[in-house]
Amino acid sequence: YGIGHAFEFGAFGFADSGHGITMAFLTLSIAEIFHSFNMRSREKSLFSLKTVNKTLIFAGIASFVLTTLVCEIPFLANAFSFSHVGVKEYLAAIGLGFVVIPVVEIVKLIRRKAGSKSA
Repeated sequence: YGIGHAFEFGAFGFADSGHGITMAFLTLSIAEIFHSFNMRSREKSLFSLKTVNKTLIFAGIASFVLTTLVCEIPFLANAFSFSHVGVKEYLAAIGLGFVVIPVVEIVKLIRRKAGSKSA
């Protein structure tokens, strides 16, 4: 929210901000999309999985498109009090949403290391 506010007003803050609301929604939605890929396995690293889940990839792309449409189609955006955001805001939301992947990968690694020591 604060980053969206900064894009809109030029300063980080938490006052009423259409960009802040939109950025918070985008970031959380995108983080959930990325997290769905992480949760294909609760123990193994996302990067060590040998199979590709085409349905999940399609669902992730469809979710991103639908999330974007909710933010960009005027009558839907107005219903949720969203503001039009530019490419920089989308890239910031994608970057912030992506953070969930390395965080969960680190947690999985710690759990694997802890599990191997106790066995």
